[in-house]
Parts: sequence; structure tokens; C-alpha cells
Amino acid sequence: MAVSFDNGLLSSYFQARTGVGGAAAAGQGSVRQKVAPTAPWTKFPTPAETSTVVKAALAGRRLVNESAAQLDLPGASADYRKLFALYQGLSTLSGVAEQMRVKNLTGIEQTRIQSVFAKGMTEIAAYVDKAELEKLRLTQGEAAASVKTTVPVARAKTEYVTPVLVSGTSETVVPAFQGNVQFTIAIKRVATIHNVNINLADMGAQPRSMASVVTFINQKLEAAGLDSRLATLRTAGQPRTVQANGKTVTLGPGADQWAMKVKISAGETVAFAAPATAGAVYLAQDVGDPDPDNKPVTLDGVTQRQLVKFQTDTATVDAPLQGAGEANWVEGRAFARTLGPEVAAVRSTKVAADGSVYVLADVTNKTDGQALRGARDTALLKYDPAGKLIYARTLGAAGEAQGLALAIS
Repeated sequence: MAVSFDNGLLSSYFQARTGVGGAAAAGQGSVRQKVAPTAPWTKFPTPAETSTVVKAALAGRRLVNESAAQLDLPGASADYRKLFALYQGLSTLSGVAEQMRVKNLTGIEQTRIQSVFAKGMTEIAAYVDKAELEKLRLTQGEAAASVKTTVPVARAKTEYVTPVLVSGTSETVVPAFQGNVQFTIAIKRVATIHNVNINLADMGAQPRSMASVVTFINQKLEAAGLDSRLATLRTAGQPRTVQANGKTVTLGPGADQWAMKVKISAGETVAFAAPATAGAVYLAQDVGDPDPDNKPVTLDGVTQRQLVKFQTDTATVDAPLQGAGEANWVEGRAFARTLGPEVAAVRSTKVAADGSVYVLADVTNKTDGQALRGARDTALLKYDPAGKLIYARTLGAAGEAQGLALAIS
């Protein structure tokens, strides 16, 4: 039989309340006003005293006895009496457990000690549950060397992937890298921010392909003594099918698609900033077919919500280019992000000072890994200026909820 409890927690609380233990004395001979009754753990009981209370417990006496707790300060809070009684009960229970170490115990004696100990544990647990204290709360649990939770804990993203920038090979020239391309990579390490200025004009006549640009930027990061890096991300071309004479014909795979990946090192945070910015607007819309059978009375619409960004100013910043393989593109569109099928409606959008956008949406299923408690909930979605989802937060409604309004402080 083994028992583990930490009655030092009670003494720690007591010392924190009275200023005992952690601070040095103010001066030699100074008289400190008594602000709390003398605690039972300030002196060790004699072996005879311990033997007496243990024998009483083995004889059937209750472990926790508030009337036996002595308070030597008039007007002291009843919390002290309850804490002291609990401490003395735990000490007695520890003494009962120690009886199992006595040599030459008979089987009957061992069974009796175990029975008294189990009864004492039940008594202590019941007292903790029912104790009404004015200044603190008591709770009980099991001591453990480690704790594992099934609740997801948000953590900083360690990778960031851009949209597809080019189709072909890693040596294919990237249209978005042509012209006057400048930006700053701000990497924060501990409390210091390191600004690495990137100007692709410094590459000279070298073709601005995915491979060459990534190599160029990584050399700059290495020279600055930073650990975060850029990498290329290849998505293999997929086979294509077409209809010919009523038959499905499979063609060879299309061209590979290439994106850029930002690999963020542990202990660093990465941000990108451009020397010039342009005005833009965000638009939330429905896309799809709201009435496939052309019968208004049937609810057979197949639609999804979409967040679209349009650049409205090209005076100092070039107009956005059509992304590789991007369908239904129109001039000025920076991106179009189709939201997940769980997003039933977008109620409001607000743009923050850094260009990110907050979306207040109604959702009907798991959102960014967060399961719903009810049938319909409200979610706050945050997207960065490039249209990447930064985080999602659901309200946690037990039944149904829908968004009404959104404001940014």
C-alpha cells in the first residue's frame, strides 16, 4: 500500500498569506504583529503524540476534527480552523500508512490497517468536497509526473506555403518575380528583430526562376545569421481526361506546379513587408449553382462561400497577375479563396490595419479542426493579406448560433 499527498501545499498557502518563509526579517529584535494563528506544521509532534492519534484512528475515531484544531489568535478566520483540521487529518492518515512498515505484522493486522486507511481516504475526500471556505477553494486530484491532454493546443505555424507561382520546372522563369521586386523579411529572435532587405535586381542577369530566387534569398538569410529558410514546393502534374466521340480519353500528366515554402526555425517569427502598398477591397460571395434543376421550390443548390480580394490602386504597385492555373480570373483580382463546405454563410468582414481580414461566418461542421458542440455555430476566421487562413475560433454554442456583427478594436 502506498499513499502520496502533499500537505506542504497547505503550509505554502499559509506562508504566502502571512509573509513567513520567503522574506528576510526586517531587523534584529523587531516585533512583528501576529496576523495569523500558529499553524500545526510549525512544530513536529513527538512520537508519543503521533502514536496516540494513530491508535485513535485505528480504533475508529474520525481523522478530521475541526473542534480539535487550536487557534491562538482571537477573531481568526474559520478558514484557518478548517485548514488546520485537514492538515492534522492528513498527518494522521500518513501515520496509519506508516503502520504497514512495522515488522512481523499478521495478515489480520494488515487487513485492518488497509481498511482504516481506505476509510480515512474516503473521509478526507468527503471533507474536501463539502468544505466551505471563504478565501480559497480546495480541490483534489492525483499526483503525476506527466500530463497528456486530448484538447488541441494552438501552436505557432512553422511553415507557410504560398499559392502556386509557376507551372513547369524549378528553372522556369516566374512572372511574379519580374520587374521591380523588393520586400523585407523581418525575423524576430528573442527580443531582437533582424530586417533582411531583398531586392531581386541584385541578382543581375540571372534568370528569376523558383530555384535561383530561393537560393538568392537563403544566402541573404544565412549571411544575417538567421535559421529560417525558403524552399520550393513541387506538386506533380496530374493526368488529364477529355471527352472524344463519347469516350473518355486520358492524356498525359500536366506540367508540375511550383509554390514557395517558408520554413520557420524554432525560436524565430517571420514577417514580410513591402516598401510600397496599394489599396484593395475584400468581397465575400457565393459561388456555384443555386438551382441545378431550375425548380425554385426544391432546395438543391450547390454553393460555397468565397473570399475575394481586388487591388484597386496601381499607381505605385503593379497590378496582380493571374496565378498559374487560376480559373475565372478577372483583371485586378489578387486572389479568390473558396471557403470550406462547412461555412454556411458569411455575416460580416472587417479589415485590420495590417491588411489582414476577419470573417464572421456561420458554420455547420468541424472548422479548422474544432468540432462543434451543436448543429450550427459562429466562427471567427482570420486571413492574412495573401488569403491564407491564420486561425479559426468557434463560439462553442451548445445548440445553434449565428453571427450578427463584427468590430475590430
